[in-house]
Amino acid sequence: MDQGVIVELQQAVTEVNRDVGTQPFVRLQLRLAPVVESCRRLTGATETPKSLHSDLCILASDAFVLAGRLAFETHDDSASALLYQAATEAADTLNDSWHLAAVHASHAMVAHYATGIPSAARRIAQEAVRAAESGSSIRIRARALAVQAELSARTGRHREADIGLLRARKTIDRNTAGDPTDEFGSDRLDGFEGVCQLHTDRPGTASEHIERCIRGLQSPRSTIQLGINTADLAMARQRLGDPRAATELLHKSVDIVASTGGRVPAQRIRQARLELRQWRAESFVADLDDHIHDALLGK
Repeated sequence: MDQGVIVELQQAVTEVNRDVGTQPFVRLQLRLAPVVESCRRLTGATETPKSLHSDLCILASDAFVLAGRLAFETHDDSASALLYQAATEAADTLNDSWHLAAVHASHAMVAHYATGIPSAARRIAQEAVRAAESGSSIRIRARALAVQAELSARTGRHREADIGLLRARKTIDRNTAGDPTDEFGSDRLDGFEGVCQLHTDRPGTASEHIERCIRGLQSPRSTIQLGINTADLAMARQRLGDPRAATELLHKSVDIVASTGGRVPAQRIRQARLELRQWRAESFVADLDDHIHDALLGK
């Protein structure tokens, strides 16, 4: 093992991560599998040069988190949990705790969507916030606070959610120049704020935040997130008394899921469709049902 090997493996992880949303998840898993196996062997080696330890652990953490996300998308939740555990172990040895916070933040959301139990995921989010507070990344600190806020809102802790969102906003509004990652910004925070507002029965404010988030989702890497936020905006529109506009947005979300896959946007579409039950006799809802069946269920 030398620095060149680590650089090559890290580049492979970056390339797979870049293609999420543009290729089938199974294909991405196949591409990432050799990297994951290499990381397992390298981190399990009895002798690792001290000069390479940090870079190797960063690589392993990144690879295991991405593999955990892909396993979740292919409904292999047990494998996903084990990969997140491996990512946590790798990141926990690093001096800068922002890597560990990033692992926990990702794991918290995956755990919630895999189990549907936000209270368990919220405990992981609390670990993310603790790690982020001592880490060097402002963006990851804001992300951890946003994840914790969403899970608080989902468990009825509305005041805690509001406080968490305020802290996240104040954090992300600070100067992020030189931040070690560019993964999270104010547009993504708007998406979290929109979800929290939906769960605290403020659809008008939710709509404003989600619209701002959607305007910032321009890259192919953000396509799956766009499907999620579009379905969230549909729920906001429906709660504002415009079910027809809600179905138009859900048509867009269905098209996104049909082309990219994505377990979370599919869950959001299902939730939004349930909220349209009182209009099930309307033709615009019947058209949506046909579209869902043909694009998602008919495959």
